Amino acid sequence: VSDEVICAFGRLGEYFGAGVDYQMTPSISFDPVSVSSSLFPINARVYPFTNAFFLGGGFGYQSVRGQLSNSDVTVGANASFPAAMASIGFMGRDGFVMGMDLGVMFPLGSSNVQITNMEVHRDFQGQTIPQSEIDDARAEVQTQLRKVVDAMPVFFQLNLLRIGYLF
Repeated sequence: VSDEVICAFGRLGEYFGAGVDYQMTPSISFDPVSVSSSLFPINARVYPFTNAFFLGGGFGYQSVRGQLSNSDVTVGANASFPAAMASIGFMGRDGFVMGMDLGVMFPLGSSNVQITNMEVHRDFQGQTIPQSEIDDARAEVQTQLRKVVDAMPVFFQLNLLRIGYLF
């Protein structure tokens, strides 16, 4: 689910359209985890009935950021990947419009996964954890997270409310 930030779409005659937008989801927190995302897609659309209903396809770049933070540890990560996209939905005909759509993203190639932060907030059993062990754990978590993201064959996208201007 995303909130639309910037949207520019155009109709080309009765049956075709194209556009570009930038979508983002603000940080959503479920203690101790917070997640946010952004998507930059470029789309072509077909309006088979010349009304607001459309079928779309294109390419995009998805980015997801997350953080786990509790009294013991903080771990932050980013994952991003290019994707081919297909969508179905509706959007008004021209001028200021509202709409909604459902999309499917198919990752193209491997993802870029980075652990951006890994901090230990306190000593365990009176022992300080050496930085080398934290760095080794960071590398292992990054490797495992990349395997999980790369194993996902599809990602779904739902825009419950799309507001924009259609030229």
